[in-house]
Amino acid sequence: MYKRQGTGKNWPLDPPAGGPLPTDPYLRKMWKTFWGDEFDKLLPSNTRAVVPAAWRVEVSPSKPAKEDFFLHVLEIGDRGDTRTPRVELVDGSNLVGALVEGGTITLFATIDGPVTEGEVTIPAVDTNSLLISGLKPHAKYELQMTGGRANWRGGLFNGVPGGSYIGTANSSGVMHLPFKGQKDGRLRLRLLSSG
Repeated sequence: MYKRQGTGKNWPLDPPAGGPLPTDPYLRKMWKTFWGDEFDKLLPSNTRAVVPAAWRVEVSPSKPAKEDFFLHVLEIGDRGDTRTPRVELVDGSNLVGALVEGGTITLFATIDGPVTEGEVTIPAVDTNSLLISGLKPHAKYELQMTGGRANWRGGLFNGVPGGSYIGTANSSGVMHLPFKGQKDGRLRLRLLSSG
């Protein structure tokens, strides 16, 4: 059990093997609120090295402003593993985030309200999936990847379509989709229809 911040109640630890969502309506609502209505089971996890509340991270901006934003990427790995994936900033219009090499590009809204259109530059780093938050719940979006540099090694010309996707945001305004092989270009997102 571990203490829920500010509630005075305890949450049970997740079963390491995963399993069904809790039957307790309060806990079930917590899971659905955090992950979205489509979340239907607890995924397996490695809890052997987990010590709840054993550490914390404090961050201060180098130049404080009226509003400061932070994105933290925590990499979990085995002791002695020397591989270090690249982590890159992904920045643009109405969206900002980061990518982890071989992992996920994660984008967040930089505007108040749901994002209806935006674009970011995707660095020349391989990833597997794309996660975008701050979208209109249940809305359908078009995502288009256009080329980066033109070169004889197979790069695309600027503005030439490199891939097109249609995706739907879940009830929490989050979209998650495969994104393997898309890199070194501009990703444009636009709202097609509301949910």
